[in-house]
Formats: sequence, C-alpha cells, structure tokens
Amino acid sequence: MYLRKEYDKAIPLLAIDLNGSLKENDYGCAAGAAISLADIYREKGNLQDSKNYIALALDNIKKAGQADRLRLLYPVISKWYAAMGDGEKSKRYVDSSVLALKKYNDKFSALKLLRAQQKVDRQKEQIQLATFNLEKQKKITERNLLLLLVFILGIVTLLTYFIQKKRQLAKDIKLQAAKQELEIAHINLNRFTKSILEKNELIEQLQSKNPEEDKTEIFQQLQQSTILTEDDWQAFQQLFDKAYPGFIQRVKEKYTELSIGELRYFVLSRLNLSTKEMAAMLGVSSNAIQVMRHRIRKKLSLEDTNALDEMIKTV
Repeated sequence: MYLRKEYDKAIPLLAIDLNGSLKENDYGCAAGAAISLADIYREKGNLQDSKNYIALALDNIKKAGQADRLRLLYPVISKWYAAMGDGEKSKRYVDSSVLALKKYNDKFSALKLLRAQQKVDRQKEQIQLATFNLEKQKKITERNLLLLLVFILGIVTLLTYFIQKKRQLAKDIKLQAAKQELEIAHINLNRFTKSILEKNELIEQLQSKNPEEDKTEIFQQLQQSTILTEDDWQAFQQLFDKAYPGFIQRVKEKYTELSIGELRYFVLSRLNLSTKEMAAMLGVSSNAIQVMRHRIRKKLSLEDTNALDEMIKTV
C-alpha cells in the first residue's frame, strides 16, 4: 500500500507494525515503520506528524544501534526540510544520505571480501588435507608392497586378487571425489548467482521506496557495482565449468557464430534462470534479454523459444 501511494490503507498497517515492535522492544523494526510513516505524512502535507515520526525513528535507531537505517531516514529528513522551505538543511541531509549510503556499501563490501577470504582459506585447508591424505596413502601403499614382496612366491594368486581390488578401490575413491567436487561447484555457483540477484533486488527495493531519486548519482553507482565485470564473469565461468564440465567449450565449437553475449545467454539459460534474473545478472533490461534470444533464434534458424531451450539442454 505504501509503495502504491495508497497511504490511507498503509497508515494503520504501519501503525500496527510500529506499536507491536515497540511492545516487543524490537527497536530496529520500529524505526523502519516510523520512517515510512514520516514519509507518508510529509507527502500528505502533515509536517508536524512527519516531524514527530522522524524524531521517533531517530530515537529507535539509536536504541537499536542500527546506524545503517540512517541511509533510509536521511532522505526523508531532507525532503521534510525542503517542504519547510529550508533549502540549506535539506541539502545537508542530502549529503548525509550520500555518506550514510556510502558507509553502508563499504560495510557490505568489507563483509563480501571477508567471506571471499574465508572461502579461500577453506579451499587451502581442503587442499592441505587432501595432500596429507595422499602422502599417507602413498606410505601405506609402499609398506603393503614391501610386505607383499616377502610373500610373493607363495601368494601370487592372492596378490593378484588384492591388486585388482585395490585398483577398483582407487577408481571408486576418484569417482567419489569427482562427485563431491561437482556438488561443491553447484553449491558455489548457486551462491554466486544468488548473491548478485539479492543485491539487484535490494537496489530495486531502494529505488521503489525513493522513485524520485532513481536517477541520482547514488543509485547509478549502485547499479554499476552490480553489473558483472570481466573478472566476475571469469570467476562465474570457472564455477560453471566445474558444475557443467565442457558445456561452454562444446557451445563454442558447435555454434561458432555466437557472440560473447550470446554465449553467456546459453550459460544462464542452462541454469534455468528467468528473463528477469538473466537481466539482473548481466546488468541489462529484460527487453535486452528478449532481443538477444530472438537474435540467437534467427542465427540458428530456430522456430520458437522452446526449440532454443531444448537445444541448450542437449548441448
């Protein structure tokens, strides 16, 4: 109701949210409801009630210790001062909004970097453990061979049996390791995809709450930060190759006329992503994805989208 500007319907619902949150001492949630109510009353021209809810939001943000919420409150305060005719303070709070949003983004980037480092550390530990196990297995094998050599004259038949059994065991271990690696690749690929989609969804929510600011430098910077760079694509492609070995190479060899962008469409389509999700990951519009799909069908002489989807599944 709030996003649709149906304020008379939104106000009582937000009031329930605010009062319930205060009753449960959930100050962060209370601050969120107060920010929305302050913005609504400002839109309705009731500046005094808007001011009261701004003060309530500030108080609950302080109690909750959730300074990140200031990035949502400062734009409302800036609009309130503008409505009061105080352009200077309105401009100050615009600057404060930029700083709060930058601080939030820096915190988010630091968390992302920390998680990436943790992932690298886990991989190093796995490699070290695998190396240790291989060395240990090698020593056990050498010891067994020495023991077998002592009794080789009397147990030739038995030795042959154990050698065959051991080879089979090695194959099973290798097959199991490959299976586990494939599963890990799928998990990492899904996490990588989900993190980008969630970040784009957050941007859409911010834009929908502040439609008059969606062309400002703040949101342009956010949008640019979510579009896949070449480094992002290389990392994504490495994960994909582990999950679907040889897929990209087969597509390149079989359909040499495809561009880089069209090759990426094949990869994302193989993950069964929707048009909207593809657009979010590539940083383009949904219409651009549809145009690309049509261009691919034309290149490959395919009748409809279903035929293209079936072709991608069978590569």
